[in-house]
Amino acid sequence: MPGHCAVGDSGLSGEGLGAKPLPHDDSIGEQANHVIGAESYWLREVHIEPAFRRIEPQGWTEAKFLDEFAKIERQYERILDERGLDHDILFGLSRVCQHALYHHARMVTLRWALEPDWRPEQELRWERAVDFITDLLLVGPEAKPRYD
Repeated sequence: MPGHCAVGDSGLSGEGLGAKPLPHDDSIGEQANHVIGAESYWLREVHIEPAFRRIEPQGWTEAKFLDEFAKIERQYERILDERGLDHDILFGLSRVCQHALYHHARMVTLRWALEPDWRPEQELRWERAVDFITDLLLVGPEAKPRYD
């Protein structure tokens, strides 16, 4: 998710991370923390201790969220390097990526509600990551990443 979501593009403040621009909805910070918590939960389900953690609301900054997302990405890279194309790992990773993609859309919607003229600076990579993991499950090692 780094650099590709409502957190990470053009300097969202701590106040912006905590703002609730839509009635009866969460803030971007709450959504981001939820994703981090879900990633932790999934890793613990497969007996792996997460190398990242949720951020307390008083410490919310864009940089801290981006740092935690980078830790998640690095840990998944290590897991895949160590365990290869283990079906259980791929299935869980696919699920958690789909979950993160859902919340990415929610965070983008909240960011647009805060700043109607805002647009992400970079293309989304999570959609392609989810597609690739799904292809690995269905096709196996012959699967290739999709870039278009």
